[in-house]
Amino acid sequence: MARHRRPQADRGKLSELASIAEFSDDAIIGGTPQGVITSWNRGAEKIYGYSAGEVQGRHVSLLTPLDRSEECSRILEKIQKGETTRHFETLRLRKDGGQIDVSLTASPVKNAAGEITGFVAIARDITGLKRTADNLVQMAAIVESADDAIVSTTADGLILSWNQAAEKLFGYSAEEVQGRPVSIFYPVDSSQELSQIITRLNQGERIAHFETVRVRKDGSLLNVSLTLSPTKNETGNVTGVSSIARDISDRKRAAEELAQQKEMLQTIFDQIPVIVMFFGPDGKM
Repeated sequence: MARHRRPQADRGKLSELASIAEFSDDAIIGGTPQGVITSWNRGAEKIYGYSAGEVQGRHVSLLTPLDRSEECSRILEKIQKGETTRHFETLRLRKDGGQIDVSLTASPVKNAAGEITGFVAIARDITGLKRTADNLVQMAAIVESADDAIVSTTADGLILSWNQAAEKLFGYSAEEVQGRPVSIFYPVDSSQELSQIITRLNQGERIAHFETVRVRKDGSLLNVSLTLSPTKNETGNVTGVSSIARDISDRKRAAEELAQQKEMLQTIFDQIPVIVMFFGPDGKM
């Protein structure tokens, strides 16, 4: 009876594996060693846009952009040599002509005698991941080239990142400040300000255009306008802080000089023992 149970168990296992392949979100494609497609799962239909009937019997190069035809040939050559291509990131063509980023693994299929009888290729659509990665690179470049100091910290105020403008503004290199508390930029008499800011940010509040004083590496004081925003995780918990600092020392200095001039003029006018009247071009007061 054992001789009859094993084939049944094997058939059950094969059926299970076939079901997994058929309903996988990844594209799973089978073919001959020469690249002719023989099997095509639902994941492949979804990713590439072709039905199984449209591609069976056609060459796998159907999915390869013209400028990457040599790439397809090299993968098939490796298969015919019994070699596997693993996690190869490349571009592939959809039925509608659009291109998608995929991570591709292509392996030879062998029979019981070890002969190569075909290939199986598993492709995962990573277009979203690539787009996210590209956006992150672009955003990082923008942050790095910004004129304002852009700094990120943990929720309790430890410095994580530091752009070139921050180096120029505060005088510290990124290596000198990463992992240190943001309080190193606060004047000694502003500890209360720091605790209030951390409390407000941890409550999810954004602080915009807050004018205050910070300390440079050389000990000099700096007038800045700060915008601080809490960063949150997927559950909405505050995990850190992003701050943008702009040097307003020149503006503050100009405002102070203007105030001094106005005060001086007012003092002069107050001391003049005559009535001073101003007339316009038309002779009217």
